[in-house]
Amino acid sequence: MGDNGHLECAAANQPEPSLEEFVELNDNHLYHQHWGLARLIDRAEVRLVNRSHDLQQLHQILKELDLPNEQRLRPNWDQYFMQLASLAAQRSNCMKRRVGSVLVREKRVISTGYNGTPRNLRNCNEGGCLWNAQGFRSIAADTR
Repeated sequence: MGDNGHLECAAANQPEPSLEEFVELNDNHLYHQHWGLARLIDRAEVRLVNRSHDLQQLHQILKELDLPNEQRLRPNWDQYFMQLASLAAQRSNCMKRRVGSVLVREKRVISTGYNGTPRNLRNCNEGGCLWNAQGFRSIAADTR
């Protein structure tokens, strides 16, 4: 372990663990079924890495981030609808271009959609798309 780990162990009056012991302790800390932090970390909207050297510097960094600002916590309408379209695009089975859409009227979602193979036809990844199977290119899909 580095100097910080040695100092922390010394301050707690504990022997410095071996690498294997440290990995086991860390895994238990993160993935224990009852109190592991990994589930909580995965749900976080904002993740901060503390690289400050003291508490005063940490407070200054947090103040500059302006975390309570509502614009940081809540997307505006355009951002919200674009994120919905991005999520819808993840349902696409097109291998060339994944596109999602959101139909909105007066800030209300009417419908969402995504591109892909028509119903009852084989999907792109199963050889059902002529654009992929025969090597066709469209100008829009050409990214070179």
